[in-house]
Amino acid sequence: RAALVETIEILNRQEELSAATAGNLVSILDRRPLQAVLAARTISRDEHFRKKLDSYGLKLRHIQPGIDGTDLTRMGLKPSPRYRTILAGLRSAWLDGTISNSSEEQALVKKMIDETVSENGTGNYPRK
Repeated sequence: RAALVETIEILNRQEELSAATAGNLVSILDRRPLQAVLAARTISRDEHFRKKLDSYGLKLRHIQPGIDGTDLTRMGLKPSPRYRTILAGLRSAWLDGTISNSSEEQALVKKMIDETVSENGTGNYPRK
């Protein structure tokens, strides 16, 4: 029953999802059961929407940043809820093509950390 409700929710958001960036699409669909995504893909008659769901199911949902929480700890960050925000931002950057290699990922994570430090003072993040 829950998967049916989720399928209907996906179909109700068809126009929004069809226009979404890869990062936004993944952010929305990752919270849904894969069965619901597949069911919406099967039911929909919109070819563009079906291709978006295919892309999510076959490729996009598997893309993850190369940096993980262990790496953030090694960079001097204390574990905190900010980890999730940083890692989600990195994943979106990979998905949306903002970054395309590990050097760009390293530069982006350093920028994100520096912005957090400047916004919050030292907080959980050491100044370097």
